[in-house]
Order: sequence, then structure tokens, then C-alpha cells
Amino acid sequence: MSWWRYLVIWSVLTATLCAASVNDPEVTLRRTLHGSVENYSLHAENLLERLAKLSDDFEIPMGIEWQVSSVPYRKVELQFVNSTVIDILTSLVAIEPGYTFNAKNGVVHVSRVTIADDRRNFLNLQIDDFQLSDEYVFHANNRLRNLVVQLVNPAPEKTGTACAGSFGVGAGDRVVSFHLSNVTARDILDRFITSAGFNIWLVAFPELPELTSRGFFESISVFSPNLPESELPAWDLFLPGYDPVKKEMGIGWKQGAWRTRPEDSAPANAVPHEPN
Repeated sequence: MSWWRYLVIWSVLTATLCAASVNDPEVTLRRTLHGSVENYSLHAENLLERLAKLSDDFEIPMGIEWQVSSVPYRKVELQFVNSTVIDILTSLVAIEPGYTFNAKNGVVHVSRVTIADDRRNFLNLQIDDFQLSDEYVFHANNRLRNLVVQLVNPAPEKTGTACAGSFGVGAGDRVVSFHLSNVTARDILDRFITSAGFNIWLVAFPELPELTSRGFFESISVFSPNLPESELPAWDLFLPGYDPVKKEMGIGWKQGAWRTRPEDSAPANAVPHEPN
């Protein structure tokens, strides 16, 4: 084989590897976290809102395991100069004792230490097989929740008629395909938000978590906080810009058409740069 054919093959392989790196959520997250930030300010009422804003500003996929009572509603105003995204994230999480974070699957996981690794946390549940084939993520998310409820909080068998229903999908959702084996429920949620336009999955545990029929923590939905116990545990997927504390799109946040006040029309002062 002549040298130029080797060169062509090498060029194709190099381009393929580069394209794979660009689309790899873990590579993208690593670059984002180590990017430099000249000037960044953040105003928020608690850890959850701070994380949602940071995720929106720097396009960071996040999985948050939040215990409602452990995050007080106190306003925080922070200013960072000549910093990095990971340093900012570290500072935000460190404000609340008992919380920590790590990165896996291209997603930053923020959790309360006492909950994350507990065997009663359904997110640690092993799922043998889960796949999507040209399916909306929101629909697959409903399938996953039904599966989790069946495994950790099965309802007594019923006889008689059944009911049917429908669901809708909204902005940010996408039709995707993937196949995962021998993973945790947490891993599947990670894949959901790195495959579609969602940026956060949130599991909110009550102040004193109740246990399901099989001894797992129940969790609540921010969107539907009054779900019956038979439909728990639950969780939520958020779009960029959604404020899970105020339960609205974040007025004054960096992105999106939800800015309605004149004083919030100026662009945010976050200036991320790739490290040299």
C-alpha cells in the first residue's frame, strides 16, 4: 500500500476520533469544568437555585439528590474573578455542609453524603437492561419511573378493568436510541439528560424520607408534589433556565426568551474560555 493511502486512512481515523471526542459527554464536561472564567457573579436563595443557574450559565448537565430540609433558604451573592468553572462549583457546594459532588457519565452529581450511597436510595438500584429505539426521552423517562416503582414499591395485584392514557412531549425533548445493560437507575437518568435538551435531573427527598413497601426512600416530584404514595418514588427532568425553587423559567438568567423585565435584558457577565 502506497504512503498516500496510509495518509488517507490515518486522516480518516484521526477525524473520526476527533468527532467522537467532541460528542463524548465526559470529554465535553471535562473541558467545561476546567475552562477559565474572567468574571462571574451569582445571586440565589439556596444551593438548589445556585446549581440550576450554574448549570444554565455553563451548560453543565447535573444530577441532583436534594434533601428538602437540609438546604436553607438564605440568599447568597458571590463574585468570582479569574477562576475556573470547577472552582466555582466547588465553592457553591462547600457552602452547604454535608453536600458533595463528583463527575460521571458526563454529568456532575451533587448529593447529600448521607443519602447518595445509602442502599435505600433507589438511584443505586441495578437495572439489567434498558433501551430506547427512536423514542422520546420523556416517554422513556415515564417507562423508567414505572419500572422503578414496580421494583421498589409494587402495588398489590388488582383485578378488574384497567385504564389507558396519553402523554405529551415539550421543548427540549428528542427522539433518541440507546441500549444500556447492568447499570443503575442513576446511570440511566444521566443518559437521558446527555441525550436530549434537558440539563438537570432532580430527586427531592422529603425532610424525613418515608420508606416504600420494599424499604427504599420515597422521593417527591417538584412538578407534582402531591402524587399518591403508590406512584413514588418520583423525580423531575428540567430544561435549561428552569428555576426549581421558584418553579418558573428564571427571569434574568443568561439564556432564553423568558426575560421580561428591562433591567434583566443585559447579557450575563460569565465569560468562559478554554484552557490553554
